[in-house]
Amino acid sequence: MAIPAKLKPEIETLLRDGIETVRRLSGGDSADALRTSRGQYYFLKLGRRLPNDLFDSEARGLKAIAATHTIMTPTIVASTADFLLLEWIVAAVPKADYWTTFARQLAALHNHTAERFGFQQDNYCGATPQHNRWQENGHRFFAEQRLLYQAQRAVDKGLLTATEVRAIEQLCLRLPELIPAQPASLIHGDLWCGNQIGNNRGQPVLFDPACHYGWAEAELAMTRLFGGFGEGFYAAYQELRPQVRGWQQRCELYNLYHLLNHLNLFGMSYYPRVCSIIECYR
Repeated sequence: MAIPAKLKPEIETLLRDGIETVRRLSGGDSADALRTSRGQYYFLKLGRRLPNDLFDSEARGLKAIAATHTIMTPTIVASTADFLLLEWIVAAVPKADYWTTFARQLAALHNHTAERFGFQQDNYCGATPQHNRWQENGHRFFAEQRLLYQAQRAVDKGLLTATEVRAIEQLCLRLPELIPAQPASLIHGDLWCGNQIGNNRGQPVLFDPACHYGWAEAELAMTRLFGGFGEGFYAAYQELRPQVRGWQQRCELYNLYHLLNHLNLFGMSYYPRVCSIIECYR
């Protein structure tokens, strides 16, 4: 993929090097591998018709995680409205203790808590706006700024019926009885297997965050949405941050947010699973 002509000089000035090649990375919507004339590699994220604060929001999330000194994120080389330039992470086959290390570092991240739920600014989960207005009540935060927001987007797009949205509204009223009270932990916010990588030193590295202070259980639930991280990961996490009994059974409830988001982003293939969860809680 070619870099837009107006951006190339700006990026080369930042790098103090010429750009030799740009290659689209598989599985990414806007991620490229950039190679300079001196043979240095970088991750470059750019895209057309993206919100002008998307890359800034991602950079702020990476900085928030990095500031905890618990788990690695790519170093930010530059962040503008047009692109995000990150250090290149040399990936390697995970070592035997990789998932244990990952679990312990994630648990340490989740030990960073706040008095309220939300974040310093609104950001994005994928390409969907994610509201993070500060709120003291975690159940109201999850209901209003996660489930109901996504449900309204879905009905506006004709992807859910008014009856289905009313069912989600009724579910939201029951959240205090379904989900135990938890502190507001700093979480990555979109933590599936594709948003982490093991570097050549055997360390986990997180990227593409939807960072905010939310429920740590919701983060663990997201890790299980598309295949899971392996039972050793969850056992190691549990040693440092024992979860309230029954958290596995609550995963579908937490993941309703992400499934609604995927319904809004990718269409009706996610509709049956969304409806299945709604039906479980009628």
